[in-house]
Amino acid sequence: MTNGYRMLFLAWNLFKYAVGVTAYIGYGVAIYYWYNNKLTFIQLFLALAAVWVLTWVAFLLFRYLENIFFVSIMNKRDE
Repeated sequence: MTNGYRMLFLAWNLFKYAVGVTAYIGYGVAIYYWYNNKLTFIQLFLALAAVWVLTWVAFLLFRYLENIFFVSIMNKRDE
């Protein structure tokens, strides 16, 4: 594997890591607002559920994009 492909995979994995970190920040913000009495318990639950769902949608999208782009890149590399 050439260095260009390695850098591409590294950048892709760092981007996925950044989305995961953003999810934890979203959890923290929701709990912070709940702790400071700006959210009710139901609103906290809905906020946490929304962050969880959006994170999983993002990771499923990542898996779909990996199958499309990286598999095609690897097939072209082997030709």
